[in-house]
Amino acid sequence: MALGLAAAVALVFFPERWTAKMKTTAAGALRPGQIVGLSARQRIASVVARLQVYCDAVGRLEQSQAQVEKLREENRRLADALEAHRRHPAAPAADALADAAQRLLRADWIEARVLGQQARAFLDRQHILDVGSQSGVSRGTLVLDRPPALIDLGSDAGVQAGQIAASHGRVWGKVVEVGDCTSVVRTVAEPGYRDVVRLASPNPDGAPRLGPQGVLEGTGKPLARVRLVEAAEPVALGDFVYSDAGKGVVTEPLLYGRVVRLERPIGAAYWEIWMEPALRGPEPDRVAVLRAELNPGRTGGTASGEAVAHRQDAVRRKE
Repeated sequence: MALGLAAAVALVFFPERWTAKMKTTAAGALRPGQIVGLSARQRIASVVARLQVYCDAVGRLEQSQAQVEKLREENRRLADALEAHRRHPAAPAADALADAAQRLLRADWIEARVLGQQARAFLDRQHILDVGSQSGVSRGTLVLDRPPALIDLGSDAGVQAGQIAASHGRVWGKVVEVGDCTSVVRTVAEPGYRDVVRLASPNPDGAPRLGPQGVLEGTGKPLARVRLVEAAEPVALGDFVYSDAGKGVVTEPLLYGRVVRLERPIGAAYWEIWMEPALRGPEPDRVAVLRAELNPGRTGGTASGEAVAHRQDAVRRKE
């Protein structure tokens, strides 16, 4: 090493014309090795990059699988909790009972069955339009120009037009026509459906944070629209849409759906909001019609005779 170092220092002091040929010969001799080394380095770098991409993909896949399994477990837990609650409803807390006792109005849910196509076809055969009472047409018979969403409760159970029909806290529609024993429900997505709603942002720590009011409109398509929400209001994808009609009657707001599409045109005064209904797909087998009644504890301990009669009729039908 000492001799090599001395030779290298000596070459520095030699004239360029003496060392040029030696440097050229040495560079030519080392060139093949340099090319091989550079090529090997590039290949190794390419293989390492591919391995890094593969390892990253495997890591992401493992994380996704773990998240999917976690969500499945959460869904199973929630399903078990919901089933347990349906079988054994929890007793209301003392403060909830005190609040219910002080309310002037309380919710009276009437359970109804949704009539299917065969039942509707049978009822249609009973309604003859071109004849009179001799053929069975009587007062209170519904005359329909479209296949409706029909429930098996009418004025006999105290059902009135405008009342909300819901299933497990999710709004299905509103009663629009009432007959003696059946009623027509206009579902959320149907044209002509309107209701005052309130948006709310999700809150992981508790109840959703209530936001601005708007007007829900059915479009005849899978998504409904929420109109008249000012562009200055904070709105985001995933926000809940609740019915504002049950305020003061129900303790928990009734859910319409979630915001899935959102636009704010330049210069527009209002948001363009589209909502996916919480109840979508096949119609439910059973729904509950929301009817407000006076709290007997606030009205001398007895309810009105009409409310009592309606409740007795509903109990007899259930039996």
